[in-house]
Amino acid sequence: MPNNNSLGVSPFTDEETALIEHLRKEANEVKDCFTKFSFQALSISAIGLSLLVRFQPEFPWLGLASIFIILLVLSVMRIGTYKYGTANRHYGYELHLDRVRRLISSKDSAWKPEYREIGWEESLRAWRIVQPSIFRHLYNWGVGEPNKLNKFAQSVGYKWFESETLLGGATGVHYHAGSYLRTMISLLSIVAGFCLISLLFTPLQLLVQEKYTQSAISIGIFAIVCYVTISRLAQIRARRKLLESGILSIHSCAIVWNLTVMAHFRAQEQLDGFNNGGVKSFQGYTLKLSEQASEILHYFSDGKTVYDWLNEPIDLGARFYSYEGQSSELDSVK
Repeated sequence: MPNNNSLGVSPFTDEETALIEHLRKEANEVKDCFTKFSFQALSISAIGLSLLVRFQPEFPWLGLASIFIILLVLSVMRIGTYKYGTANRHYGYELHLDRVRRLISSKDSAWKPEYREIGWEESLRAWRIVQPSIFRHLYNWGVGEPNKLNKFAQSVGYKWFESETLLGGATGVHYHAGSYLRTMISLLSIVAGFCLISLLFTPLQLLVQEKYTQSAISIGIFAIVCYVTISRLAQIRARRKLLESGILSIHSCAIVWNLTVMAHFRAQEQLDGFNNGGVKSFQGYTLKLSEQASEILHYFSDGKTVYDWLNEPIDLGARFYSYEGQSSELDSVK
């Protein structure tokens, strides 16, 4: 049952309050998990690099051991982006709930208070279609491809998915999303850099020892590892930026959640036998949801914004919902 919006009283329903507490706990846990992994990786790397400094001058091929350290820190950095992606998605959902409770419901508005009545797993199911569709529509993606705005997205007028662009160039105003993730990834990147230096010493040592064939082989290994490492760091850096101020940031996640929930209910309203929030069957739901996600993508061009889609009342909703005591169309048919 909803709580009152009185001072000192939660504006959320009891169910929403319990969900928010759960999501906050999970978000804190995944962030703490990344912190733990990061310090463990730094500790292991420090020990490994110390051993290399001590023994590599005598055994040049030991430099190849730095490859394992590079793989370790790159994996931890990638895990960190996943963990923070989960945390931002959770915090974004709370921000979404906090915003929609202030939205005004009227005949001319597409938003209805009953749209808050959606379970977490149900909303997450819809998120897994709507969010990836928007993401791939705006950003480069694929194996080895840094997630940066594609040419189409760069031409979009209102970039709600890039928080820094929303400042409007106001003098003296800056956007700061926090620096913890950047700091940890920077430290791990420095470790990867030291490992590359250690790996580079292997062919140089072999060259001094006049082992030309072995030196050539180790140079080839270094070139491959260096290329992979730099490419991977570029991907992680691009992903981190999305988490800080791009579509994976908390602010943008809240907007995507709004789109997701609206798409869910609009898809549900098109199912067989829909009446006052209930349906006879969910058969065809995924197809209808996919159609809604596809429709959202059309609101990134031709001078439109996704807010136009959010605020545009649809005939189906107007027909099946009651306003101010008026009977719905289905009720009149009965």
